[in-house]
This record gives sequence, C-alpha cells and structure tokens, in this order.
Amino acid sequence: MRLDNISTTPFKNRKYLNISNDNDDVIPSLGSVSQVGMEFFNAQDAVYVITQSQGYNGNKLPD
Repeated sequence: MRLDNISTTPFKNRKYLNISNDNDDVIPSLGSVSQVGMEFFNAQDAVYVITQSQGYNGNKLPD
C-alpha cells in the first residue's frame, strides 16, 4: 500500500494510542489483507502517517 496516495483532512491536536502485536491475526502488525478482508498498513507506517497528519515533518524512525 502506497503512503503517498492518502488524501484526507486530519483532525488536529488529537491524542492517539497505537497498540500492535506481532501475533494478531485480525490486524496484522506487518500489514496486509487481514482475515476481515481489509488491507492494513504495517504498524510503523500507520503511526508515521498519523504523525504527519499532526504536523510532523521528519523522517520515519528506523526499526
């Protein structure tokens, strides 16, 4: 899934809590299509997109 194709108007000044687990079968932490039939970003990319929507302009942190 490409991160540069996301078009949305984010809510500013929101608090986020991201919890991910490497053995989650419903929402895979490494991203992909899950058993519920939806495609998910990997957890690290999802957090990066959220931080950008809140004004972060830096690079994605390495693993």
